[in-house]
Amino acid sequence: MGKWGVEMARRGRTSIVREVKESIEAIDKIGTSKRTAREDGNSGIHSKKQKENTMSDCQNFVKWRDPSME
Repeated sequence: MGKWGVEMARRGRTSIVREVKESIEAIDKIGTSKRTAREDGNSGIHSKKQKENTMSDCQNFVKWRDPSME
């Protein structure tokens, strides 16, 4: 891989990481009632621990998909 291939890989990885963070923020419902969310048919992350675990799982998935991250 030449210089450009490495830069493209980094740019792609950054994009994936950013998309993961944006996706998690979009479903972040910390501070809102789970009961109300269920009644409205909405779901999301309601605890800090669940958010941490989800972020960790997503990071592991990105690493699995892109071995150059390690």
